[in-house]
Amino acid sequence: MDIEELRDKLVRARVHPGLYSIGLPASESESYSLVRDGSAWAVLYKERGSFTEIESGLSETQGCLLLEQLLSEATGLGGPAGSGRS
Repeated sequence: MDIEELRDKLVRARVHPGLYSIGLPASESESYSLVRDGSAWAVLYKERGSFTEIESGLSETQGCLLLEQLLSEATGLGGPAGSGRS
């Protein structure tokens, strides 16, 4: 999966766009970010204006899958971006 596929999945699953940012650090609090970190990718969580690194050194696919999983858990979609799997 790449970032375009992830964006499409999240839109189709109707995940609120304020819950995530792809490519740039999130501007909203209580939201996830998938950002490029040199040649790798990192997933961050922003809470009360501060970022916490969840994981870094990821491939694009790994970062996309992790963000999809975190958003699925946070929104109760049950499985990757509303796929109905747990």
